[in-house]
Amino acid sequence: MRVAWSEPQYERKDVDAAGRELGKLIFPVDTVSGINALGVINNWRSSHSYPLNTFQITLRRKGRKIERGVIVAQRIKRLESIHAKLARQPSMRMSQMQDIAGCRAVFRNMRSVRRLVAHYKGSKFDHIFKSEKDYITHPKTDGYRCHHLVYEYRGTEVTKAYTGTRIEIQVRTQLQHAWATAVEAVGIFTKQALKSNQGDQDWLRFFALMGTAIAAIEQCQPVPETPIDKTELITEIKYSWTFFTSKSCSWRTIQASILLDQRKMTNTFSRLWNTSPLPAGSPFGGTRRKNPKQRISITRN
Repeated sequence: MRVAWSEPQYERKDVDAAGRELGKLIFPVDTVSGINALGVINNWRSSHSYPLNTFQITLRRKGRKIERGVIVAQRIKRLESIHAKLARQPSMRMSQMQDIAGCRAVFRNMRSVRRLVAHYKGSKFDHIFKSEKDYITHPKTDGYRCHHLVYEYRGTEVTKAYTGTRIEIQVRTQLQHAWATAVEAVGIFTKQALKSNQGDQDWLRFFALMGTAIAAIEQCQPVPETPIDKTELITEIKYSWTFFTSKSCSWRTIQASILLDQRKMTNTFSRLWNTSPLPAGSPFGGTRRKNPKQRISITRN
């Protein structure tokens, strides 16, 4: 059965105008102007499905040549997430939003991640390279680590309607993926926007520390403003972990929500604990951080 793909029905200036209108409103919208804006944006959003499917097929093929068991997935950004981003960044043009559509490859190790990124950057590709964000070499302050590549789709005579849509490719390891999944799961259960680095500072600090723990195992750069001394890092992780397990929040529910990813995070801590010294060649060599101000700040109730 042939899939009926959506095509853009509005000019880019109309898409941008709808984005500006949506960003000013509270979600879910209930005004006439808001509903009209949602209609335009939803069409633009769904019009990324065909280019995204094309990129996903290519990513799966390239990834399997490097690692047979690579996990490849794709997603279209939810309307609620689009609204949140427009509200946070009022100057953003909806037609230029780079992560409306994204596909992801999850590998077992950093070697495979680097090989795939190098292959994309070093080989001919039908589409136009737009930007790159290496959050592995330069981690976000919240602990997020992944390599992003953004391309602009270039269609043929048959698919030219999709020309100009942008697709984001994310490449990460299984440990990096476990970290991201855990952040999302805890954010859902605690009703906090932890993915956007907003919410309880204790949770945010814990995930920043775990980001550095994973970076140490993968011999990559640490998360800014976290300890690079192994003993200090482990001590702070243990302290925060002990506090969370005794907190009055539904910790057992959160544990159950993470499942395999909680086990991967726990294994990460065990691997860090048993690594002595930290991996050779990593930036972690026993030097204490220059700014020791931020041990975990916990307010006990």
